[in-house]
Amino acid sequence: GVNVVRIWFFPGHDMERLERVLDLGKKYGIYYIVTLQNYHYYKTQGWFAHRYITEDLPHVRETVTRFRDRPEILMWELMNEPSCGPENGSQECTDYMYKWAKAVSTEIKTLDPNHLISVGTTLGGWTMHEQENYERMHALETVDVVSIHRRVGKTSKAEMRVAEKLNKPVFVGEAYYM
Repeated sequence: GVNVVRIWFFPGHDMERLERVLDLGKKYGIYYIVTLQNYHYYKTQGWFAHRYITEDLPHVRETVTRFRDRPEILMWELMNEPSCGPENGSQECTDYMYKWAKAVSTEIKTLDPNHLISVGTTLGGWTMHEQENYERMHALETVDVVSIHRRVGKTSKAEMRVAEKLNKPVFVGEAYYM
């Protein structure tokens, strides 16, 4: 009964393989949320400030341009769990992350105005700056869906308030059990 699957397609991944996966989706009635980048282990404030321009945008442009007419794509997701972890959610880093989300989501919307866009965030954030940025990123006109990753049984009150305030649907990209 599954009809939507979230998949990762990061820089350097095989375009032909994604093509085959989308073809299988067409054959079996499956839609995909395509996550275009991954945060974990090496993204820093400097990456969100300027390195994304050379490491992320070429991949986004190539992927979205090639697959924008595929009805099997339900949504583009900017990144799996973007965060300012190394900088502990500083104002400076969250400002750079906001500018990144705005630039990349605008690029995608320009190339493909027909598919939904999600940021790919985990939760509202640990610090005040992260919490403010969570709402700020989801308030972008080029972001259509509020994203959450949550532990099973844990409520998402802060994130749900943001979605309600912005009048946007919520997407739980990951649910995990501890």
